This record gives sequence, C-alpha cells and structure tokens, in this order.
Amino acid sequence: MNDGKGGRDARAGLEGGVEWARGGRRERGGGLTSSARTRRYAGRGVGGRERIDENALGTFMFQWESANAGASVFTRENIEVMRAHETLVMERFDEFCQVEYDGDTGAPLGCVTPLTPLSYFYDDRGRLVDDPDVVVRDIFARNLTKYPVGSPFKGYVSVSDRRDEQEAILASFLDPIETTLFENFGMKGNVVSSPYMRSTRRGSLITRWDAELLRQRDSARVISSDLAWAIGSIAAVWLYAVLNTASIFVATVGMFEILVSFPIAIMIYRWIFRIEYVGSIQALSIFICLGIGADDVFVYWDAFRQSAHEIADSGDSLHDRLVHSTGRASKAIFVTSLTTTGAFLATAWSSITPLAGFGILSATMIAVLFVMNVLLFPATLMIYARYFDHMKWLCPSREETCNEGAKRAKLSRIENFFNGPFYRTIERPVVRLVFIPGFIAIFIVASRLCLRLETPSMQEKWYASSHLSQQFIDREQSAFMRSDDDIVVHVDIFWGLEGVDTSGISRWDLNARGKLLLETSFDLSSEASQAHIFESCLRIRDAPCFLPGCRDGKLSRNVDCFMEAFRDHVGAVNFPVPQSELVDKLLEFRASPSGSRFVQQMGFRLNDVSGEMELFFIKVTAISTLQLQAPASISRLVHDEYQSLVDKLNEVAPPGVANGLQTAYLAWTWMRMQETLVENTFQGISICFCMAFVILTLSTGNVLVAAIASVAVAGTVVSVLGLGIYQAMGWDLGIRETIAAVILIGLSVDYGIHIGNAYVEAPSTLKTRGERVRYALTTMGVSIVGSAATTVASGSILWLCTLMFFSKFAFLITSTIFSSICWSIFFIPLVLVTLGPEGKDWSLTTLFTGVRVTASRVQTCGGSP
Repeated sequence: MNDGKGGRDARAGLEGGVEWARGGRRERGGGLTSSARTRRYAGRGVGGRERIDENALGTFMFQWESANAGASVFTRENIEVMRAHETLVMERFDEFCQVEYDGDTGAPLGCVTPLTPLSYFYDDRGRLVDDPDVVVRDIFARNLTKYPVGSPFKGYVSVSDRRDEQEAILASFLDPIETTLFENFGMKGNVVSSPYMRSTRRGSLITRWDAELLRQRDSARVISSDLAWAIGSIAAVWLYAVLNTASIFVATVGMFEILVSFPIAIMIYRWIFRIEYVGSIQALSIFICLGIGADDVFVYWDAFRQSAHEIADSGDSLHDRLVHSTGRASKAIFVTSLTTTGAFLATAWSSITPLAGFGILSATMIAVLFVMNVLLFPATLMIYARYFDHMKWLCPSREETCNEGAKRAKLSRIENFFNGPFYRTIERPVVRLVFIPGFIAIFIVASRLCLRLETPSMQEKWYASSHLSQQFIDREQSAFMRSDDDIVVHVDIFWGLEGVDTSGISRWDLNARGKLLLETSFDLSSEASQAHIFESCLRIRDAPCFLPGCRDGKLSRNVDCFMEAFRDHVGAVNFPVPQSELVDKLLEFRASPSGSRFVQQMGFRLNDVSGEMELFFIKVTAISTLQLQAPASISRLVHDEYQSLVDKLNEVAPPGVANGLQTAYLAWTWMRMQETLVENTFQGISICFCMAFVILTLSTGNVLVAAIASVAVAGTVVSVLGLGIYQAMGWDLGIRETIAAVILIGLSVDYGIHIGNAYVEAPSTLKTRGERVRYALTTMGVSIVGSAATTVASGSILWLCTLMFFSKFAFLITSTIFSSICWSIFFIPLVLVTLGPEGKDWSLTTLFTGVRVTASRVQTCGGSP
C-alpha cells in the first residue's frame, strides 16, 4: 500500500539501474535505445533470459501448522492434505516458475526446485511412506513451502517492462489457486469483510498461504469493505441529530449539508489543487468531518432554539431570532472551522505524501462544511419554524405551537444539568482546590510520558490479527526460521551512479520514480581503479564499529564483492587485468558458474557510438550487523558510519571510481520516515498551538481567556499522547499517532473556543465570574456534548474495520474527544471561576489602551527637559 511507504525513495532509481543492466527499456543519452537491441546481447549475459529472477509479487507460499500445541504437523492425514494443496499449485507451475540456467552454456536447466518438505514423505512412485514420524525425526520438520515464480516472462526484457501486463499473467496463475482454496475452505467475503478473515483450519491442520500480488489485491478489497462502514457512521450521526433536534427535517438537511460537502471538497482537491493522489488514509477525513459537521449543525440549532428566550425582551419575531442565532453561531463556527482547518493544513507541510494529502483534503472539507452550513442552515431554520415547528416531537401542546411554547419552556435536560448540578459542583472551593492541582499534575505526568515516545522499531501491522495474511506474516517472523542474513540490513555501495533526478516529478504521483543519473566520469578500466574496488571490499569487511546498532565490534559481518570473485577467476597473478581486456573478461566472468551470482553487481549497456558493450555501474553489497527495522536513533548512527566509510574510500580513490555512494533502500527510507514523523509531530503541534492561541485571542478578545483555553488544548494533546498512546496502549510515534497529534489540536480547540467565547460574550447583566461561567456552560454545553457524541459515534465505527490503521484510529478519535471534554468542560470552567477576567480585564481593548497610555507617558517623559 502506498500509505505504508510514505512516498518515493532512492531504491526505485537504483533498482532501475539494475533492471537497465539486465535489459531494461529506460532511455537516456548513450543508454539503451530499444529492448530489441538489448535482446541481441542476451547470449552474452546481458539480461534477456526468460524467468531468470524470482518474482516477489508472484512467488507463492504455503504455511502449515498443527492446531494442537506441541504436536507435529506431519500426521498422515495432514500430509495428504498438503499434497493436495501442492498439486493444485504444481499443475501449472512449470509455465510460471523461476528458471535455472547453466552457468557455462546459458542453456535453461528447468524450474528452480520448490522449497517443500513433502518430497521427503513420498517415494519415487508418489506413494506416502509407511512411517512419516521416521522422516520427521531423522530428516527435518519444515512446515513452509515456497514455489518461486520467475520473471521476466517471455517477450519481456525485465520485471518493469510493461508491468501491468506481466501482473495480469501472474494473476492467471494465482487466481485459480486462490479461488480453489476459497472453495475448499468455504471462505466467502461480503460488503464489510474479506474472505481472508475466515478460518482455514481443518481437523488438526491450519493452512495459510501468501503471495504479494494476492495480498495487494485483497488490500484493495479490504479498503473497500472498511469504507462501507462509513454508511454506519452516517446513520449513527443522523440518528443522534434526530434525537438532539427532535426534528427529522432539521437532522436530514444537516446531514445533507455534511454529505454534499464531501464531493465538493474532492472536486476542489482534484480539479483546483490539481492533486491526483488519493490514499486510504484520506478516508479518515470522512469519519472526522462527520463529527465536525454535526458540531456546526448543533451550534446553529442550539443558538436558534435558545434565541426564543434570549431575545424575549427585545423582540420575538422569526427575523429577530434568525439574526440573533446567525450572528452567534456563525462566529463560533467560523472560529472553530478556522482553527481546525489550520490544524489540518499543518500536515500539508509534511514531506510524507499521504500525510500531506490527508491534511489538504481534510482542511478543504472543513472549509466547505462551514460555507455549506452558513449558506443553507438559516434557510433550513426558517422553513422549519414556518412549516415543521408544530410537528416537533416534543411539542408541549397541540393547541399551541412549539415556537410559542419554546419561549416559555424550561431548559433541556442537558442545559439544566450544566446550569444546576454541574455548575454548583465546580463552584465549590474544595472542588476547585482538588481538581485544579489534579489537572496540573496530570499535565506534568503526561508531558513526561510524551517525552518517552519513540518512533516505531518495525513497520506497523496492516491487518487485524484474525486476517490470514497477518497471521502468515506474524508466524513467519516468529515460529518460522529465517537465516541471519534475512534479519539484518544489506547496504549497497555503488560506483557509476549519481542518484535519481526527480525534477519535474509530481510529489503526488507515487509511481513516478524519476530518471536514473549516470556518473560521466566513472571508469573501472584502469588497473588502479580495479585495485581500489578490491581494497574497498576488504576495508568494508574489516571496518570496526562500536555503535549501539553494531554487533561484535564490526560494521559489516560480510561483503558480497564481485571483484574478489573476479580476481580468483582470472588468477591473482593476472589481476588487475589490462584496460583493453576488462569488459570482455567481466562478461566472461558473469557467464561462468562462479560469476553468475554477481550478475546484478555489474551493469552493462550498448554504446551507441562505438557499438561495443561498456560497463556503466558496479556495486558491492555489505551485509551489515544492524538489525532490520531498528529505531531511527540507532539506524541513523550506522547510516552515518557507512557514509563516513564511503567518504574515506572516495578520498583515496583514483579518478574513475572516486564518487561512490551507499544506500540500504527501504532500511534507510524507513529510518528517514521515522525521523520525518517526529519532525512533523513537533512542527505540526508548534504551528497549530501558536495559531490556536492567536485565533483564541482574536476570537475571545481576551488574552487571559485565550491562555486558559490554550492550556486546555495543550493538556488534551499531552494526555492523549502520554497517557493514552504511550502509557495505556504502549504504541510508538507512528503515522497514526503523528496525525493524531496534529488533529488533536483541531478537535480540542473547538470546545475551548465555545466555552471561552460564551464566557466573554455573556450578557452585561452578568457581572461575576460564576454567573458568566454558568451562562457559558448552559448555552454551549449542550452543543459540545452533541458534537462529542456524534464524533465518537462516527469514529467508533472504525473499531469494526479490518485494517489496523482504521481500527487503531478509533481509539485515537474517542480518546481525543474524551480528553478534550475533560479539559474543556471541567478544567476551563474551574479556572475561569477561580481566575477568570472580570469586566474588561485582560481584554485586547484594555491592553492596547494601557500600552498606548504607557507609550505616551514614555514619549512625554523622554521629551521633557
């Protein structure tokens, strides 16, 4: 999935160099000009061999495990089932298998032998041995079967040549296998579930299978099924809106505003912003914006409903009520929309494409939601008051209109709660004496826990644990043995390549790899250059390292170096070879049994001017001692150590090979992504927090109120990150947590703004802090509760999703809302009752007047004799 990779990386370009060396179709300067020309040299070891390499997408694997703990998987019944599964794959395997070639003649020798234990249990005539236990005891008990599929297929020159067509060929091999296995195990999917969520246990045998292409296709299927839960979120929000407003008409129009905003925002995103990238992460925008859109509706609705008694003394016409409610609600909605939009836009600065796209699309949706609400809801309220008010479910009497009854009606239950019991509780000195220090203690503890957050040490799980593919991955990493070389980082040192030119490449096109750049000064032909590469291999192998990421005091445990094997091939006395013989000797070496394994370490191309083959890049592979997917803090040290070593080699190198570079492909990309996540988190929090304080100050017009609300926002952020993510869930600072850290501010600012604005804008008849706090809680508490309920309702649906990304985000949304409610409804009123400004204290007008007076006095004093 694109979201898990975070954008393009250097691996793509360097892989392009390898594919080019094997007969790729890329064109540049004196490079290859056609695949046909490349095939002319296939017999000389320059690519063109059908299915010579293992295809990572198509290679199929079975995983078998006994359902009885500690029992052998190799019972007679299980072996027969395994045999039937193997037969299913082998029926057409010869057409797709990886092909082995003779090192001397280049002739195909047949399929690479599949990795399977079943051959030990059957004799030459295909009969099962009498005592399988003897085989298990005396041979081995391996329960992993691998069928290597080869690439490129016939008529293609590399794995990247017309990739879509080759994937269709792979699908013709894998689809019948998958379909038959689905039928055998009764695995069926539906609109909200993948077939891979079904059990594959039969008797005592658990069967699992995996192929990258099947996994990718199921990923698309799972994303579609998970997005189907958005219908549930929409229904939940609509139902709550009906109950909250007691009007199907108002709730339906409000939901229409929210839903119509989505396609409009997407059109702006695609057509105006010209962003083509749409990933699964952006689906989160729907769930988040459902709650935010409902908040806008509730604020407007509550303002209109409360206007029936708020303006009783100055007028009671529908026009007066609409003007009053529009003025109060539009300001509150504008400020919250502005801060939330800004919070999402903070992620647009991210260099990680999915995060940036998520931020831009979400910000666009919030802005469109505001415009739709301001344009449509006043008209909705007018229609409701004129034609539907008398049909309101809670109408006190059929003889009088609800509009008239509402003027004399008591406060709603939620408003009564905030106006009475809740306010009387927080007003008590003992409560404030206990809870304000309690919130301060929580802030300090949570902040310290936040500092312990680290980037992930491994890639996060993609599926739920019940998904067959996730079970396969989990068991492969634990119960199924892998070689030591598979669990450490492999670092390639290149000569002849400058990197990848990504100029003119859109950051939103994750399939755009850029253009491979060749080093024009590269020349291995001199004897000094050959000797330098040989010596470099020795220095890389012997380089010491005592950093935390290194083991046994070594930087590399081994070096896979073609030059050492080439020296043995030509003989030590004949090395280095004369300049005029190098290319022919290397081609001869590549075609030999000892050199065939180094085919990807030497890149040849046809020189269009001379018509001769020439070497255009080389590489050696260092098998490091760094563990795969180590934390960025560890990987960075080892990365810098390799870079330092390469720099030192370049300093003493002859001119032709003085520009070496190193890469570990996804290992270094993953390291940089972890670092970027941390940078994005602190950058986003800093931007959003500063912006929130400024907007709060301008909105409330009072610095002290803005400061109190800002402390509540900070408390929400550290509580979720420190207490929720780190302490309660034990998660790392991954992509989800990075998104959460930024949108936390956007979601939590809303509630603080509502309370702060209501406190400042309380009627002039309310003089004391307590009266103003009671007013703020009474008028805005019901809207905050409604917004929180709808956001939790829409976000909680994500718990049902198959993708861990979505289900994990359900916790982040619900914990954010819970924390925000606590800090906004409890902390802010507690502090306002105790320290809140009275009258015009701390207002911007008062502060500006004081500054102006002070400046005038200073000027007067300075000008006096």
